[in-house]
Amino acid sequence: MQIQQIKTTLKNGVISNVNANEVKINVNDKYFGEGEIKWKDNIHIKFKFDPSQSGTAEYKFSNGDIYNGNFLNGKPSGFGVYKWNTGQKYEGNFTNGKIQGKGTLTKESGELIQDIWVNGKQRKKKTVKEKINKNISNFDNFMRLQAQNHCKRTLLVIITVTTLIIYYQIIKQI
Repeated sequence: MQIQQIKTTLKNGVISNVNANEVKINVNDKYFGEGEIKWKDNIHIKFKFDPSQSGTAEYKFSNGDIYNGNFLNGKPSGFGVYKWNTGQKYEGNFTNGKIQGKGTLTKESGELIQDIWVNGKQRKKKTVKEKINKNISNFDNFMRLQAQNHCKRTLLVIITVTTLIIYYQIIKQI
């Protein structure tokens, strides 16, 4: 299947290169169909939209941020993933272009936050795991810690069972 390349000027003056099998532009300069548009200022979108610009898309902003997910009327809505150029990432719900509802924010430091957002603002600041690699520098260290904890639990069981046996034997003798 051959993909067409169309160079077009929209009514608002934005010049774009459109790679599409079937991209249409409606009277309000809104594109729909399935395709890919690259603007001259480094904005890039791959989309599958109906005429109201609802559907799915990957939108790359000129600053390097990326949104991948659902759109409703041309704005992120429903489930999506937003990656900032700093490395921070949000996975969750969007409404009318804003972070809204349940979601998970992963900060550059590795801090993981699961919470509910209202109008783009975090509600409770609930941290699930701070700095994932804070206490466990590598897998070997993790396994060593698990082995130590297992040994401590086993020793505690042995001491408890031994104490009960001794206690039982003392009572039996009385």
